[in-house]
Amino acid sequence: MEEQAWIQKPISAWADDRVAGLLEAMRSPWLPRCLGRDPSDSSFYRWEYIQGETLRQRGARPLEPARLEVWFNQILQGLALITLAADKPFAHLDISPGNIIITPHDQAVLIDLASARFLDGEAESSATLRSMTAGYAAPEVYFGRLCPQTDLYSLAMSLLAALTGRMAAELDQGAIKKALDRLDRSFAKRLAACLQEDPELRAPAVRGTLYGNLLRETGGTYPTLTVKPQERASPCPHSLEDCPFMRTADRIRQGKGGSSVTDRPGSVLQ
Repeated sequence: MEEQAWIQKPISAWADDRVAGLLEAMRSPWLPRCLGRDPSDSSFYRWEYIQGETLRQRGARPLEPARLEVWFNQILQGLALITLAADKPFAHLDISPGNIIITPHDQAVLIDLASARFLDGEAESSATLRSMTAGYAAPEVYFGRLCPQTDLYSLAMSLLAALTGRMAAELDQGAIKKALDRLDRSFAKRLAACLQEDPELRAPAVRGTLYGNLLRETGGTYPTLTVKPQERASPCPHSLEDCPFMRTADRIRQGKGGSSVTDRPGSVLQ
């Protein structure tokens, strides 16, 4: 019998090792399987190696827009299964094109759950600030708020970045509108809902899905990040002129006063 291929991940990098424990016990075509601690070095987890290309790699070539909705729904199924199995709210918190693998069978698999956690206040907090990817992180994360709907924003930005062949931090409202215009209108509305600045207004994107039903059932108050100065990430390597985090912050400031992606002048769905 052929030995299963695997990769190592340091346990110390895990924000919530309960997530790894759950993925060791469950099976899903949309999630990697944890194979337990490495017998030769207990400071590492072994993870199933997923064959395929990341969404970032796939985005370097022309993509069929219709495939994006298929991958969107598959990732939602993966998030739903974790939430259902744990019976508590869950967030990946670092969804980006580099953390979605498209297998040779055209299956979307959500990987790298080191920053993922169950939102019950028991997980270590500072790892989120170390790992969130500029342009893909939802606005609320910059202000220390965590909620499952954060993943919807990141997933939508990941798909639009792949469709346009650009980084999310490079996508202004005009570029987002052009990308959405290439999609089926109903799916474009779902992605536009995902990009609402208020997490509660993202619900229409998943209405009628298992994930949407679970969000309603597990809804409530979620933890806020509190990070001590010595726990903060390394200084940003970018200058103020080219920092993608600053460009994202500018977009957030421009949206003050309750405006959203879909109700500003030049709306993506007018």
